[in-house]
Amino acid sequence: MKAVFLHVVSEEAYPQVPPPKLINGRPLVFFRTYVGAASKAAQLGMVTFEGLQKVIDTAESDLKSVSKDDSKWIELQVDLADAARTLSSFAL
Repeated sequence: MKAVFLHVVSEEAYPQVPPPKLINGRPLVFFRTYVGAASKAAQLGMVTFEGLQKVIDTAESDLKSVSKDDSKWIELQVDLADAARTLSSFAL
């Protein structure tokens, strides 16, 4: 096992995502959206640039019919910002 990814689900709007930690030398990573999970996986070297971009494209496409004011979009925007930083690090 390379890492454990846990989906943060809450009744409250915009739940805090705990910081990652190591347990027995393995990353324990928390995420809100699939983009967040893919971004963290890319940071760990488990997903390629292309794989992360595909998750981003799919997530945005899946939400096309959802209002931009919906919490799904708002949570996705936070994770898209993190993903953008991750993608820029691939270019270095």
